[in-house]
Parts: sequence; structure tokens; C-alpha cells
Amino acid sequence: NTAEKKSEEGAENIDGDRALSLLIELYRSSAWNRLAVPDIDGARREAWAACIHSQTIGDGSEKMEFRRIKAGAQAVMAAVSRAGDNPIGEMEAMKNLLELASGEGVEWESVIGDGSILGENGDGTAKSTEAMKNRIDELEKELQKRFGS
Repeated sequence: NTAEKKSEEGAENIDGDRALSLLIELYRSSAWNRLAVPDIDGARREAWAACIHSQTIGDGSEKMEFRRIKAGAQAVMAAVSRAGDNPIGEMEAMKNLLELASGEGVEWESVIGDGSILGENGDGTAKSTEAMKNRIDELEKELQKRFGS
């Protein structure tokens, strides 16, 4: 029966997304822990893995749950890039985070929540869209100074 088959495929996809979200959370948490040590190279590997795996979660779904998971991966990547003096990586991660946490029909708090996805070491740059835009502007100016036009 076609309806049963679709139902089974949907259930498998939900289970797959749950497993993937746990894997992403594991990498994200490990990246924050490595950053605290500090083990910048290890944190970068873990953050990169969280970001890569988060690209496939939800298969393009716009559900808030998936946005939060993706935002968490981008937040840790921004922090790791900042700690590793990688303004390009930080800027890209922050732009991605800003895109996930804003837009039509999306409220900042619904994606960022209580701020826990930003990590315990958060410096406040991702506490609001305005703070993020200001940080992105700072990074663009820094890159302009480093590399010119």
C-alpha cells in the first residue's frame, strides 16, 4: 500500500533526523569543550563536522528545531574561528547564523532560545541581530585592512 510505504519512509526519516541531531550535538559539545581546553585544531575539526552534518538534517525543512540545530553548529564554528584568528571563517559562520535566526516569519528567540546554543564562552556578539551585524561589519573592516580591496 502506498500510504503505508510513505508512512514508513516518514518514520525512517524522523528517526534519521533524531540520530543526526544527536550526532551534531555531540560534535558541537565536543567543539565547545575543546575550545575551553584550549585545543583550537580539535575544536575546529569538531565544529566543522557539526556544520557538515547539520547541512543534511531535515532535508530542507524550515522547522524551527532544524534551524536551532544548524544555528548551534554555526555558533560554535564562529567561536572557534574567532579563537583561531580566522576572521573569514568567523564572518561566514556569523552570516549563516544570522540567516538562520532571521528572515520572514522567523523570530530570533525561536532559533537562539535562551542562548545556550551560543556556548558558555559566548562574548555576546550573537545575542541579537544588531550585535551580529555590528560584528560582521567589524570583521569586514578587519579583512579590508589585512587584504586590501
